[in-house]
Amino acid sequence: MDCSTMATAAPADVSLDSGDLIFASMGPIIQGLEDQIRATRGAQMQMSIKIKEMSDFLHELNEQEEPYDIQSYVGKLQDSKRRVNNVNQIMISVHDRLSRLQRLIAREIYKKKKSIKETELPPSPEH
Repeated sequence: MDCSTMATAAPADVSLDSGDLIFASMGPIIQGLEDQIRATRGAQMQMSIKIKEMSDFLHELNEQEEPYDIQSYVGKLQDSKRRVNNVNQIMISVHDRLSRLQRLIAREIYKKKKSIKETELPPSPEH
């Protein structure tokens, strides 16, 4: 009877270990992606601020009496700002998806661990 208990416990340990292995292998990857997303978003925010400053400066130059033709540059800067904002929105979306994926993986592992613990046979009383 001890052999059958060990036989049923061994596959449970294997599936528990494989679930842990999956989570352990995905965790650093997801964390690395999240770190890269945060760094990219920070750089994009700084770039957006610099673009805004440059745009304001060019608007001031445009309002001066000097005959500078900078309207095309202002348009290009505004287009760049729009693109940076679009990429920022995409990065936010990807970050949200990664966070949801990480939560789903954690929930799935928790459910598997819970079901494995529930299916384990209690030790048989010895007579």
